[in-house]
Amino acid sequence: MRYVTFVLVLCGFYAVLSGQFHNSLLMGVGAGCIALIVYLGVRMGLVDEESYPGLGVWARALLYLPYLIGQVIVANIDVLKRV
Repeated sequence: MRYVTFVLVLCGFYAVLSGQFHNSLLMGVGAGCIALIVYLGVRMGLVDEESYPGLGVWARALLYLPYLIGQVIVANIDVLKRV
């Protein structure tokens, strides 16, 4: 399950950064790079329970995200009032 989550996170990160969903060449190169990164990560022992705990961390991060966005909005309003 850790490997699947690792691949999904890498795919999402690549998709957000590239923004090229219509170009099949770039998507293919991205898939190849992700496969290489996962292969090297497994061979090096980087994807284990301690270094990549899995879905529990992501669930907590998603629960924290609304609070963080709210605090950013409050800070921006405070700066707007001061300026």
